[in-house]
Amino acid sequence: MDFMPVNLYQGIHQEFPTNHEMTNLEYLDFWLNSIFTHVSENPQKEGNDGPLSPPVFIVGTHLDQISGTEEEKEQKLEKMSSTILNYLDERAYVKHVVCKVYFVDNVLRPIGGDMIKLKENVEEIMRKQPYMNESIPISWFRLQHRFMELRDEQNSLTLKQARKEAMRLGVHTEHLLTMLKLFHNIGIIAFYGKHVKSNDALCNLVVLNPQWLLEIFTKVITITKREEKWEYRRLWDILEKRGILVEKLIHHVWEGFSEHEKESFLKIMETFDLLCENKVQTGIAELVGTESDIVGTLDIKQLGRQFFLPCQLMPNEEDKGKEWELDEKAVIIYIIPKYGFLPEGLFHRLSVKAASWVQQKDIDKPQPPRLYYRQTELTLDDDHELILKMHVTKSGKRMIKVVICCPETGGSKEKSTHNPSMCKEVLVFIENSLNDLRTMWMKNIALSLSIPCYMCEEYDKHHHDLYSLFEKEKVRCNGRRYSTEFWRYLFGKGNGTQEATTHPSKYLKKRNETNPSSLSEVTSCNTQISSKAFITEIPTSRLTDDNRSTVNVIGDENMVFVNSQVNLNVNKKYQIFHNHHNWSIVATCVAIIAIIVYLLLDLLYTHLY
Repeated sequence: MDFMPVNLYQGIHQEFPTNHEMTNLEYLDFWLNSIFTHVSENPQKEGNDGPLSPPVFIVGTHLDQISGTEEEKEQKLEKMSSTILNYLDERAYVKHVVCKVYFVDNVLRPIGGDMIKLKENVEEIMRKQPYMNESIPISWFRLQHRFMELRDEQNSLTLKQARKEAMRLGVHTEHLLTMLKLFHNIGIIAFYGKHVKSNDALCNLVVLNPQWLLEIFTKVITITKREEKWEYRRLWDILEKRGILVEKLIHHVWEGFSEHEKESFLKIMETFDLLCENKVQTGIAELVGTESDIVGTLDIKQLGRQFFLPCQLMPNEEDKGKEWELDEKAVIIYIIPKYGFLPEGLFHRLSVKAASWVQQKDIDKPQPPRLYYRQTELTLDDDHELILKMHVTKSGKRMIKVVICCPETGGSKEKSTHNPSMCKEVLVFIENSLNDLRTMWMKNIALSLSIPCYMCEEYDKHHHDLYSLFEKEKVRCNGRRYSTEFWRYLFGKGNGTQEATTHPSKYLKKRNETNPSSLSEVTSCNTQISSKAFITEIPTSRLTDDNRSTVNVIGDENMVFVNSQVNLNVNKKYQIFHNHHNWSIVATCVAIIAIIVYLLLDLLYTHLY
């Protein structure tokens, strides 16, 4: 099978650990998941027992490179086909896959073998598709042919020019929008207007060559290091390390296009939720950091508008954003894919939507969004922050972590509590955004909103559906139950009782206090970690490899570090400190005394009898 290299498609690489080399089956699974996620299922014709629409054919190439006799080749191909179909059998998209794998060679020769069978099967299945045999006006086909002719001369038309061509060929004006949408859906043109009477730049652009439009976007979202001018290299660094695209760089990469065309391109990218404009009146130096060497001696006044573009942010060891623990300051919701496949683009688009939404809020002192690699931080008001994070569990499952937190106020000992109206506002935003993204581009993805289980020893592994908590007073896990009043108070219709305002992390404390001997083995770590950090939230950057250690997490302000040197209990409540070596000496002495006593008793017994 033919697949592009990983480094040319970063989204694939991010589906797997960095030290993992993807197999052809994993590539195939990725692409089939992408197809399944981004298309909507067409209704089946009555009596059609074939694959669901749209159907997917799997074709293996380079057949001519299979070695062996004809019989040996047949056996190898049969084994490959069986391996592929068995691998896909439990996948959500399997009903769309044609249950035969075809193999063709890449040598120019008369068509034969599987190529003929493939062609016949394609024709057979296409005749059964629900959109076949629909009546289309002849004038539409004429306009399609005209668009194909114009494509050789130009890449786009204005809507006014497209309307003029349509009227000349007999297409009624009231049918123009429907026809343009059809041509867009089958890939002939690209048109993103919602109505034909708007003067909006987005509605006024009809792209005759969709590949050309893709190349235009690629110029912006592909970081280049080969700039001759120093100032443009600086601007690429700002985009790569801070996710900020400045207008001066836009004019540079889209040089040769009119201002109208540039605005149309930006509007389309906004429609795709690839970027949004920075509306907060903050200079680039404040966004990037006044101490940063990225800005250097750039003339900031000439950089123009700023746009947030998170999809090309690269890992930056020195700047990872805030690290939030499961403590009383954080309310966490997980966005979990039902079928296990989470497109990287979903996180980036949700981040763009969140950045745009927050900037529209009426805040006394608005703060610009802060973008990091796989993490976005936004200020909601004086008491709340929203953090979106691409989260990967220990088992490798991918999900988006939504954190609503109340950061400590400088100089104040009082802890801020979560405002239910703000939490509900965030929940509505998440719901509406996911619905918009489903409608726009990931039509077939199934997502659930869940919370971590605070009764479970591995809360990162076990979750509860958020909406199911609204209908229950208590939730059960491993024979234990805890109240759902906290979640109903913040996101549902609960009232403000003491139980409702108490963070459920208290159940973690009770669980560990009743079972303090429960230890989780990790790599040795130093005592610089916050006593409020929980074991599954300890960042790996703070772990060392000198020796093995065990860490016992008891709860808020209670953590035990055990290594070869010392047993340190940072428990503010009990203030217990034990020296590991002293206990080892005591244990050794007790063992020696026990042996001596045993020997004495044995001698006494022998003497008496």
